[in-house]
Amino acid sequence: MEMKFCLLAIFWTCIRMIQGEVFSSIQRVETLYEEEGRLARALKRYAEISEKNGTHVGDNITKFIEYVHKQRSTVTDAGRWVGHPVNVLRLLLRVTDDWEHVFDEVFCDDCLETYAVTDLRISKKIAGNVVNSWPTKRDILGAVRGLLRIWRVYQLDLPQLFNGTILNEKTDPLSWREMLVVAKESITMGMYFDAITWMTSLLEANGKGELTLETKFEEKILRKTLASAYYQAGMPWKAVEVLEKLDPTERGSNYKFYKTRTAALPSGTPRDDLRPPKPTDKYQTTYEALCRGPLKSTKMQAKLKCFLKKTRILFDMIQAEIVHLKPIIVIYHNIISKSEIEFLRTAGEKSFTFSKIYSGRGLHVMANTRVSQTAWLKDTDHPTLLRLNRRIAIVTGLDTTFRDYLSSVERYQVINYGVSGEYGPHNDHLGKPLWVSNGIPEVAEVTDSGDRIATWMFYLSSVTAGGATVFPLLKARVPVTEGSAVFWYNTLPNGSANRKMMHAGCPVLLGSKWVANKWIRQHGQVLKTLCSKTEKANFEIGNI
Repeated sequence: MEMKFCLLAIFWTCIRMIQGEVFSSIQRVETLYEEEGRLARALKRYAEISEKNGTHVGDNITKFIEYVHKQRSTVTDAGRWVGHPVNVLRLLLRVTDDWEHVFDEVFCDDCLETYAVTDLRISKKIAGNVVNSWPTKRDILGAVRGLLRIWRVYQLDLPQLFNGTILNEKTDPLSWREMLVVAKESITMGMYFDAITWMTSLLEANGKGELTLETKFEEKILRKTLASAYYQAGMPWKAVEVLEKLDPTERGSNYKFYKTRTAALPSGTPRDDLRPPKPTDKYQTTYEALCRGPLKSTKMQAKLKCFLKKTRILFDMIQAEIVHLKPIIVIYHNIISKSEIEFLRTAGEKSFTFSKIYSGRGLHVMANTRVSQTAWLKDTDHPTLLRLNRRIAIVTGLDTTFRDYLSSVERYQVINYGVSGEYGPHNDHLGKPLWVSNGIPEVAEVTDSGDRIATWMFYLSSVTAGGATVFPLLKARVPVTEGSAVFWYNTLPNGSANRKMMHAGCPVLLGSKWVANKWIRQHGQVLKTLCSKTEKANFEIGNI
């Protein structure tokens, strides 16, 4: 019986993870914001009905109703509002903390189940069903990680970020609680450099009078938190230095402990300043630099061009822009309509799950390097998708026929990125050429269809800033532009993997990024793309 219970618990835990966290999709965050509005109206009804029936509503609830109204009253565009990472953290904290305190007070064990209570309870249940995955502590951690990610990658000015400004997009300044949450949760995740830099900058900004705060800045609390971060980072002497800036009566019991640990260090232990963490891989530095802007030299840029490309249909021309020549990367502009974009986004949203990365041998796992939610749409289930397949075939000259077995293409992968969402450097090829059976398990339609010869990516939205698709080894960069598509080959003409096509999705700085991928397999391309005479040959401009 115990074994059955454990298996059931594991099953429901997996279901929870499959549904995906709210922070991993800006669309989910926007839905949460809309549902909070309905909950706010329901809470206001609860207060009005209760007072009318002679039941006193606590001051905490009354103040919370006013607080939520004030927070939401200035928002004119919910989609734009949730595109700001500071606002996402703010909303998630409000829902996971403040709202839960309200629910605990209203739905207490000793409380009467009045009509007003029942109405609010039903509203909460409906909101949970619509959001699908109610925010938890994991969402707060995800939002904090995202905020620190964009600060690091885009080298943002921290005092401006404290005051709610990212580039020219301004929102309300971070509150004292929000600042402290970022500090504490980054320590929880072991991000000591980020946490220490964040808190040190906070102390400096406060000392210079650069912070805009509605509540008191608690320097004592911040210094104790900073000291803890230094100690956990293996620098107890810095913890001592931080606390010595406080009055002796405010340093707390940990001060003596840190001094003891410092004294116990072996003689000659280096006491260097804190250093930033080393890059996760050798491509990280170039990847982040490309996210901030182009790296190609003027000479290289001069070789690129825009032109009208002929298609397989006579007199049908499309706008093409060369991003890189050898190997070829091309953007096709105005290639998908507004109605088709809306269809893909709506259909995808219905079956979103947390995005995973391919780890080899057919295994897909969740990772912090990919922050988004994904849906897979079967082409034959939707006439719109088959029409898009034909368009890709007309433009590229490749076979894009979807079949239940030996399909020339995979299903459409629709993705919405989350809070500061990214997809770190990776390759799309699978190392599974058509002529080799290596036993990698896949969905039935592409089990024996060979490798991903090419990638076609529709951009289903524009973003205010960030989110570019970049190729670190080629120093190529593709900005996010709604209605366009980027196309490249993942293999060489001889069928082997082209590792130079490693690419990444940069963190979204402001806005919501939607894409739809179509991976084209080797099967069906035998007479479409002839083998090259040499192993070093690349697909070039004549192959697009």
